[in-house]
Amino acid sequence: VHVFQEGAQNVVGLDFRASLTMEMTELQRGAERRLDFRCHDSFMFNEFNGEWQLTPIGADRTSLAYRVQVTPKGPLPVLAIEWRIREDVPPNLQAIKLAAESIPIEMLR
Repeated sequence: VHVFQEGAQNVVGLDFRASLTMEMTELQRGAERRLDFRCHDSFMFNEFNGEWQLTPIGADRTSLAYRVQVTPKGPLPVLAIEWRIREDVPPNLQAIKLAAESIPIEMLR
């Protein structure tokens, strides 16, 4: 599946806009699930590849991990982009956690 993503951020006082099309692949191995993404097309990035990994922890908990490797095209501030991603991921993961916990158990069966 291909997914188009577009975003805008203020990175160290600079307005930064980027878009890319990613190829998404869902994998399942036992109880562990993973969503891999790879940059398919982008004006701004040579590489924007990574994964979301979900691993059950006991009967009622799941660990969600996010990994990404970014290589921009041209003279983009790599350290600033990495810093912005590091700052944004924890609140995004917290929002996913809160949304997942609000789903009634009946809907999960």
